[in-house]
Amino acid sequence: MKKKETRSKLPWIISGVVILIVAAVYIGMAVHYQGCFLPNTRVNGADASGRTWSEVEKELVSVMDTYVLNITGRNDLKDRITSQDIDMSMDFGSSVKDAQDAQNEWAWPVALFKKDDITLESVLSYDEKKLESRIKAMNCMDKKQALAPKDAYISDYDEKNGFSIIPEKENNRLDKKIFTGMVEDALNEMQAEINLDMLEKAEAYKKPAVYKDDKTLNSVMKQMNKLTKATITYRFGNDTEKVTGEMIAGWLTVNKDNKVKVDSEKVREYINSLARKYDTYNGGGTREFKTSYGNTISITGGDYGWWMNRVTTTEELAAAVKKGKDVELKPVYYQTAANYGDKDYGDTYVEINLTAQRLFLYKNGKRILETDFVSGKPSIKNTPSGVYGITYKERAHTMVGDASDYYRVETSFWMPYAGNVGMHDATWRSRFGGSLYQTEGSHGCVNLPYYAARTIYETVDKGTPVISYRMDGTQRSATTAHSDRERAEIGIDAIKRIGTVSSQNYGVRKKIEWARQVYTDLSAAQRSYVTNYQTLVNAEKALRSISE
Repeated sequence: MKKKETRSKLPWIISGVVILIVAAVYIGMAVHYQGCFLPNTRVNGADASGRTWSEVEKELVSVMDTYVLNITGRNDLKDRITSQDIDMSMDFGSSVKDAQDAQNEWAWPVALFKKDDITLESVLSYDEKKLESRIKAMNCMDKKQALAPKDAYISDYDEKNGFSIIPEKENNRLDKKIFTGMVEDALNEMQAEINLDMLEKAEAYKKPAVYKDDKTLNSVMKQMNKLTKATITYRFGNDTEKVTGEMIAGWLTVNKDNKVKVDSEKVREYINSLARKYDTYNGGGTREFKTSYGNTISITGGDYGWWMNRVTTTEELAAAVKKGKDVELKPVYYQTAANYGDKDYGDTYVEINLTAQRLFLYKNGKRILETDFVSGKPSIKNTPSGVYGITYKERAHTMVGDASDYYRVETSFWMPYAGNVGMHDATWRSRFGGSLYQTEGSHGCVNLPYYAARTIYETVDKGTPVISYRMDGTQRSATTAHSDRERAEIGIDAIKRIGTVSSQNYGVRKKIEWARQVYTDLSAAQRSYVTNYQTLVNAEKALRSISE
């Protein structure tokens, strides 16, 4: 009976022992997990199973010792920031301990079959000044390596292609503000890198302000190309000066309103260079001249020569450039000369040798006249030497002296060239040349025989050069006089100048009186050549009838 009872209680005993063992294990493990994390627990990615909160926290914080933020940008520029660079630290506070405390140690069996990923907030801190210094020292902030963007711009002028657009360059200079913000975000999130794609996506690189397709830039380029396609030509005798596109390109500027302007100062410099090259007016300076005697002398004085009006010529050139068309321009001159070059007086001119009192007239290189004359009396006024141009010419001119030296004489041919000094006929003189000028000289003018004055008058025009000089060794003592026929021509001309006799012709009386005086001064032989004497008689008769 006892054996049978023992056998019936054994299962219960074994079950009780097992229960006790399981309970002991369960309780023991529960007690164990009171001081550590349950199985299958990860905290911020770190395995925390069976580890105390302090062990886990230490491992999490130790990440800071090896943390590096790698940065890769354009042009393969690389940089890195380590936690040591900026004194970076991590503080979980009590969150790791609280996470452990929050686990139910009695539920450890459940944890064997269920994962628990715990994410805890931490407080990251670093030295902001050190971060700022580190960013400043990076390769991507070095101005030698990280180049600023370049705007698209208009190229220099190319003779073949003109102006073109040089495209923009974005380069690899970062916007410091945007980049610093990205670094701070990466540090706070403990990112391992900031790569090029991230930088591009964040538009962290500085951008050019002007791109190659900019409408204003292209409009300016088209304007400049239009202006530089023109060719402006000047001709100086056989020489040609061309204003090329390359020259025009150097004169163009673009103002703040993106308008193409012509730099008038640079245009003026060009016109000045032309004037220096081709102007021969030298303000009375010295020039070389080959005389009718065969020798070359230096002549000083006078106002003859090319003299460009630089201001007006500059304005006209600038205006032509703005039109952008091919054109031939002529410089504007204060005065002109016969030819360009050293021999600007050409081959039609009057040559006056004041020493010899001898005048030569050349037309197209051929001497057509040689005559004596009487120049200014030294004690009154010397006839000036130098190179001049005839100011104008006038038929029938009355010369009147001033109050201190009054005189009134009629001339048939008046050709001034140096102020009030000019060439004219002197019918009151009987002889010319020699040394007469020293005692019977004029008030500065060149007194000529009638026929000589007429020939010169009929040959020259306004601007014809008058080359006057003195040359030792050419003095002459001989004089010349009018022939009877030449003296008669004076009378004929004086009668011709009377014109119509009427009350409206207020100067007719003086003309008649002058003609009568000239005729009276003629000899009988000279009068025989006067073919229009009756005209004088009729004019006097008509004048008397008007007066009556």
